[in-house]
Amino acid sequence: MAVHLRLRGEIAANITLTQTNLGPPPPARRACSVRIVPPTPRRVVANPLLSNVLVGEWISVTWRTDLDIPAELARPRRLGLRELLEHAHLIESIDASSAPALSGLYRILYALAARVSGSEGIAGLDDNGPDKNWARRRDAVLKRGRLDPAAIAAYFNGIPAVRFDLFDADRPFLQDSRLLAQCPKSAGINKLIPGRPAGNNHAWFGGPHSDAAPVPASLVEAFFGLIVALYYGASGRCSTREVAGVSAANTKAGPLRTSLSYHPIGASLFETLIAGIPVPASMTGRELSGDLCPWEYEEYPDPLGTATEVTGIASLLTGRAQHAVLLVANTEQDAVVDAYLTWAWRTASDRSQDPYVIWQTSKEGNQYARRADSGRALWRDVDTLLGNRPSSSAAVLKPAVFDNLPDIPDLRVLALGFDQDGQAKDTQFVDAITPPIINTLKADNVKIAANVGNLHQAGEIAGRRLEYAAKKAWALYTDDKVQECAWSQVAAAYYWPQAEQLFWSRLFSTVPEARHGLGKAFRTLAERAFNHATENSVHSMADAEAVETARLELYGPRVKAGLAKSAQTTEPKEKEEVKVRDYSELAADRSFVEKVIWHCKNTPGARAALRSITGVSSRQTAAAADEIVTAALAPTDPSALTPDRQRAYYTLAAMIAAVPAKVELKPGGPNATHPYGRDLGRCLAAAVVDKKLAEAAARRHMELLTKQDLDGLHLHLPGTVTLIPETVDWVMLLRDLRDWPARGDEIARRWRQGFFHSLLAGQRAAAEAADAEGSNGESSAA
Repeated sequence: MAVHLRLRGEIAANITLTQTNLGPPPPARRACSVRIVPPTPRRVVANPLLSNVLVGEWISVTWRTDLDIPAELARPRRLGLRELLEHAHLIESIDASSAPALSGLYRILYALAARVSGSEGIAGLDDNGPDKNWARRRDAVLKRGRLDPAAIAAYFNGIPAVRFDLFDADRPFLQDSRLLAQCPKSAGINKLIPGRPAGNNHAWFGGPHSDAAPVPASLVEAFFGLIVALYYGASGRCSTREVAGVSAANTKAGPLRTSLSYHPIGASLFETLIAGIPVPASMTGRELSGDLCPWEYEEYPDPLGTATEVTGIASLLTGRAQHAVLLVANTEQDAVVDAYLTWAWRTASDRSQDPYVIWQTSKEGNQYARRADSGRALWRDVDTLLGNRPSSSAAVLKPAVFDNLPDIPDLRVLALGFDQDGQAKDTQFVDAITPPIINTLKADNVKIAANVGNLHQAGEIAGRRLEYAAKKAWALYTDDKVQECAWSQVAAAYYWPQAEQLFWSRLFSTVPEARHGLGKAFRTLAERAFNHATENSVHSMADAEAVETARLELYGPRVKAGLAKSAQTTEPKEKEEVKVRDYSELAADRSFVEKVIWHCKNTPGARAALRSITGVSSRQTAAAADEIVTAALAPTDPSALTPDRQRAYYTLAAMIAAVPAKVELKPGGPNATHPYGRDLGRCLAAAVVDKKLAEAAARRHMELLTKQDLDGLHLHLPGTVTLIPETVDWVMLLRDLRDWPARGDEIARRWRQGFFHSLLAGQRAAAEAADAEGSNGESSAA
């Protein structure tokens, strides 16, 4: 008799399972209740419509919006493997339960697509063939616009359909049915599903699961868990497996463990699959070299033998698993309640040929795949993928699949991986996708493509300097060694997303200036990130000195430079126009300062009257002082101000009056040279630079003032100001004095940071100049 499995939709072909292919009704050798111990096999007829991965609700799809999709096709949002191949030209993209699951699924689909890519009289792309015209055949497949339905039917008709059934008794899909007899104990369903805690492994983000009461997994969840286990399985302890007297309970890591894969993505799944098929070696087809996928084996291989040799793209993409898995279904076979997970081979498979990973070379000369790092953005690898220049100091090889990409417009790059260690620790899924860059940049925008390396280099340099600066600041702050710390992590989390935006905006900008000033642009982002990480931690002069000393690391190699000779060089004026940062009371504050200075110069007795504010005063001098302050505040009514705000105006007026008449005073405030104005810390630093005040004295005054409450500040501030009257920014000092009751801690921190930032400006400028000179030299040499 024949059993017919009807695919979804009228246009889908039928899969016929003849008695020769299917055999007698297979026993459900893994049905069990929800228990950890291996179940007693129960013989029930498998439901191939439910558990066969060729058809059904398995893989999420997004249909193309630029084509008319038949209604019967557009309804389903999930398809099986065969359905994906038949409708690949109509599908925009696919998705899986996780990034590593999608990475493994793509490799399975690449192998299947290569097998069915031929047509009548034309060989497929799974073999380079005697004609050596593989690239020409690939172009012919792309020109055809879809995979040949006849080739798909011929391939699947030649393989027993039950080999794609998750619960077939003899040859379940990507599993080993021998484990039921060879493993005395199962591993549990939690061990199979990424994210679930199992045994002594870490509790991750998979919800409230326990081995005592495991929650059954859906068929789709188990399907993707199976793929992840085969490609990203952990090394170390596993279920015991005994084969021919050899018993072992440990395994090696899966072929993609810890790595990051890069996949070319086209406008349709068809383009994606064809672009992702790597060029096979000559004469390595299925008939010539025995290059087989696991479901094509006639018999299971011997687990005590040598791991499957890579003889072509089928074995390369699907045959390097180090783990053997067996799923256990419930009685209804609509869920998975247990699983066996153990070793597949006692020898290691070849990990050195994967065509989708970036290969780096260690100092010892060993090649290794670039690790998946959840903190590393994809744009940092673009120059490597394009082959423009290495993306690190170590020797780097781009993924082999990018060496011979077809001429498909608007190819993007999808990165998929698993941030994990070699054994139990799984940290985070990693996935990212680029804009269309591959063939666009190679063919049409040579100048932009050449700029990729420059952008990447500038971003990496600024990022490395930021990391070290944050670590050094923390080390000085805590009196510890330079090492990974909270500040470096906070700074990196702020910097890299901003750097990615800058990278893409500069890369695709048509403005010529976008290719210049890259180092400064990324350094500006690094400065912001450094400020973000450290701004709330400066509570003393020692803290400020630690932060500002470490800040120098953002500006290139340390250069032994003396302090600048003038305050002007301490705060250099930018060449471009700088927006002055006004505040709401700026005009009134500047008017008040200017009027007080005018009265001190032109009104007889004004100085004496105002000086008496902070000393012993008579009724007459007090009245004169009130008159001057009131006039300077006009049109503001002093009686409408709080006592603390009134006190700020009177104290500032008294300090101005205490300056000798021969000293020329300037009001200060924000301007083009100092967009934010100059706080008292910067003014003290300028006096040190101008050699008007010893650095040690300036430090003592700054430390004393920043520890005061409001009364203490009014008491000690006049003594400091009399030392540096020419350099004081009176407008900004008035604002800070007035705001001290509400924001004293913030103002004190700003004064401390401003003091050291200005004090070290000469060294920063020298380091920046040396860095710019070195960059120009490198550019000229290049």
